[in-house]
Amino acid sequence: KYKSLMSQHDNPDRYFLYEDQLNERNFVFANHSLPEELSDPEKLNTFRSIECQIMDWADDTAYSLHDIIDGIHARLITRGELEEWAEEGELNQTESSLVETIINEMVDGNVERTFSRKIGDFINACQLEERENFLSPFTERYHYQLRVNAQISAEASLYKTIAEDIVFSSAQMQQLRFKWDHILEKLFWALTTNYIDK
Repeated sequence: KYKSLMSQHDNPDRYFLYEDQLNERNFVFANHSLPEELSDPEKLNTFRSIECQIMDWADDTAYSLHDIIDGIHARLITRGELEEWAEEGELNQTESSLVETIINEMVDGNVERTFSRKIGDFINACQLEERENFLSPFTERYHYQLRVNAQISAEASLYKTIAEDIVFSSAQMQQLRFKWDHILEKLFWALTTNYIDK
């Protein structure tokens, strides 16, 4: 998915390949030289095969929809929280309507059914389009791109923002993240002390 090398970035913490993976990248590119427009590492990372684009949209679909469902089940997303978030967010008419729909479905108890149905809408919102680039003459993987309906893409972005602002930024989730980090650090040092250093 990501194709830029660590050395192309300034002390990155993610979204890169290690130098010893250069041979694998060359294999993916069939040893073709990168064009000038992909010399920028950020642009290079957005140059993705069709299967990576499908995977990205599948992730966006799953997380944007199910994070809302899970947030409601966990009682982190409530009617009051949503209404307050919407008032502070300066939403446009479409976004306000989507938030109102969530609230109505919460009241009616239909959130899970409604959002499960949206999975089909999100799948049907994408189509394949041909594109031209330095690899398109050699492989179908780079000959096509995934085009997602702009309205559906904006809807997914709204749901992700709701989840981030209300669920993942909540005090409960921050406390859990602190505990997870603490447990992982303990496990790391236990493994290092008892296995790696011996």
